[in-house]
Amino acid sequence: MADEPRDAEEEALLKSLRDDPLRRFIGPPRRYFLTRCLLLRLLGFIYFIGFYSLACQLGPLIGHDGLLPADRLLSRLITGSGSPGAGAPGSHAVVWSGLD
Repeated sequence: MADEPRDAEEEALLKSLRDDPLRRFIGPPRRYFLTRCLLLRLLGFIYFIGFYSLACQLGPLIGHDGLLPADRLLSRLITGSGSPGAGAPGSHAVVWSGLD
């Protein structure tokens, strides 16, 4: 009597293996919860390091006194072309906000 539920489980497993031919090679379905959790945490850590590095580098690179003073570059393009609309297609600047 105690073996009947186990036999039923084995029969169900064998039936599922017979129904899906790939299950013979890869075995019963698995959840991989721990692996998925670990990989997502590692990916989040990599993104954190990347954005932290970006945040530390943006201050010295961009700004009025930065390595690339965008306000001076854009004002030169405006004076050279006459208007922001005329200077935008020829420049590599993406943001033209605040310059009229």
